[in-house]
Parts: sequence; C-alpha cells; structure tokens
Amino acid sequence: VITALLCLATGDASEVAFAPCLGKPLIYHQIMALQRAGIHSVRIYVEAVSGVLLTTIDLLRFQGFDVRAVRSVDELTATLGEGSQLLVLQSDLWWQAEWLAGIIKGKRNTVFVLAEQTGIEAFERIDLNSRWSGLVLCDARILPALGDIPEGWDLSSLLLRQAQQAGFENLMLPHSVLTVGELRKIDAIKGSLAIENAVSDALTASADTIDSHLVINAFRRLRGWGDPQHWSHLAGLWTPLASAGISAVLAFSGYQSAAFGFACLSVLSQPIRKFLRMIGYRTSGVDPVQAITNVALLVALYFCLAGFGAAPIQAGFLTLALAGILLGSAGRAGEKPETRPYRVSLLFVTVLLLIGQLAGYLEFVIMFVILLLIASWLIPLRRAGIQA
Repeated sequence: VITALLCLATGDASEVAFAPCLGKPLIYHQIMALQRAGIHSVRIYVEAVSGVLLTTIDLLRFQGFDVRAVRSVDELTATLGEGSQLLVLQSDLWWQAEWLAGIIKGKRNTVFVLAEQTGIEAFERIDLNSRWSGLVLCDARILPALGDIPEGWDLSSLLLRQAQQAGFENLMLPHSVLTVGELRKIDAIKGSLAIENAVSDALTASADTIDSHLVINAFRRLRGWGDPQHWSHLAGLWTPLASAGISAVLAFSGYQSAAFGFACLSVLSQPIRKFLRMIGYRTSGVDPVQAITNVALLVALYFCLAGFGAAPIQAGFLTLALAGILLGSAGRAGEKPETRPYRVSLLFVTVLLLIGQLAGYLEFVIMFVILLLIASWLIPLRRAGIQA
C-alpha cells in the first residue's frame, strides 16, 4: 500500500500549495491527481495547520479520501499500516496522474532524479551530475531512523538524505517529462495563471476533436473562467442548453436557418461545458443537462426536416438514425486505436446540415453524413482484420 506524503515546506513552496486554482487551492488538485494515479491515502506534513488546509481536508474527506495533516514524524508513523510505502512529494510540484502511476509501478526504494542541465535550476542539486525531482518512493520503515528534524530542514529533504545514505536506487527521469509537462516545478512568482494552465492542461489532454481544442483554448483566454462564480464560467455551463432550446423553438416556428445557427452555437459550446465539468471533477454519472441539450437538438433537426417537406416518418427515421450512429461513435471512443471509429466532429456534422438546409438538399446531406459515420466505423474494423 502506497501512502503519499505531501510535504508543505515554509515560504514559497507553501504559498504554491495554497495558491488559488480553478476555484480551489492547488493542493486540492494535487491530491485529486494522486487519486487518479491510484493513491488514495495521503498525509500532509505541515508545521502549522491553516484554515485553508482544514477546509480542503474536510472537503476531500467528505468525498471519501483518506487525507490527514500530521505535524511530527511520530504522528505520521502512527497513521501508517504495516509494510506501507511512502511516496514523498514536495508541495511546489505538479504531476500528471498517468505519468506518476507509470513511474512508481513496481518500484521500491527509489529516488527520482533529473540529469544536470540548463533549465532545471529550480530543482535541488544532490550531486555534481543530477538534481532531485522532488519525488522519493521508500518503505515506511525509514521513518524511525530520522530522529528529530534539524532546525531549518523540512521532512522531504531529511527523507532524501536518509534515502541516499541507505543507498536507494537513483532513477534518472528523462528531460522530456519537464518539457511536456508531466512533472513541473511551479514558481509562486509566476502567479496563478501558470498553475491553472498546468492543471487544466493535464485534465483536458484527451479532448476529442480539433475543434474541441480550438474552442477550449479560445475560452481560456477569458479572465475569470476558472472561478465557478464568474459569468464566463456560468455562461460556459449553460450556453449549450439555452442555445439548443432556442434552436428547437425556432425550428418549430419555421425559422430553419436561424435554428441551425443556434444549433451550431450549442454544439460549439459543448466542449466548453465538458471542459468545465472536467476541471470541477464532475465527470462521473449521467449529465442531465447534456441529455436535455441533445434531445432539444434532435427536436430542432426533426422540425427542420418537417419544415423542408419531409414526411413525419421519414423525418423521424433520419433524425433517430443520425442520433444513434453519433451516440454509438461516442460510446466507442475509449476503445483501442486500431478498433475504435474515427472521431467525426459534431460541429462538422452540424455545419454540413446547415449547408444542406441553405442549399435545399437537407435530406440528401443527412443521408451522406450517416454513410460517412458508418464508414468511420467500418474502416477501423478492416484495419484490425475484422470482417465487417
């Protein structure tokens, strides 16, 4: 069992841990990243427990996390089980969950270091050729040998020295982990923007489509988007539903072109809603707002087809067929690359339908889009050698 030991040093490192980030202190997001890495037990070593830390710990405990603040080595040791391992982390780091889970898998008693080179001066030098990354994985049995912490030392530095004296393996991390952001040393002087960018980049690394990346990056330029109470944050959450509702009303009223315009706005803002839910860790379970939004868009499409002259049965069939294929494609997005379908942007589909509406060939365009989506399913199956 691995227990993460997050060491809050005094000074700038402590300021980073409590820096506001997406409506919460950074330490909250650090612990959430640990949870995604498979580490559910966290100890926070701190000299004095602040109100911000207490509030954060209460919130995490309410969510089911095993998080405790400790102020001495003896207190820390008393909270650990037999045979526990400690993953020691400095509080001024940001780590991506998947990367962290990968480097500690199967390791025992390891000091993670970086090769000495230009650009890593913020990391602590431990010899002439390398610097400490701020990560140590060690058996909890090392704790009784520490004794009293010397004045001016923090626990992470003391554990590092003890690990070196015990001859733990030094694992050299490639410099690429810094350049791609899998591990970052955060400077409090650079302010909260750099911290927000690091956290949101890690949470949204798997955006589905190119237009998702473009829309999210444009939205992040707005000031205050990370604050749940800011107007831009609220607008990002509710614009998809509002636009889809207006689209359905306009389509029912016979204004098909305007209805498609609002449908495009709804589809364009959906990646923003997904992004905001991801940074708020609200990705589990069914999103009722998204479900209602999708139904409103389908209603708008049905009335656009009906207004164009399609029979009710034909309009309903084309609408449901398109919806079913889109839902099936989205549901298979998590499969292996060689078998999952190519991702077709929902915005691309909506723009095609708008062009078909303006040109007077909406039914034919819907049929073409359905065939295109079916082809996106079949091509990966053939690449995997499966008979379609």
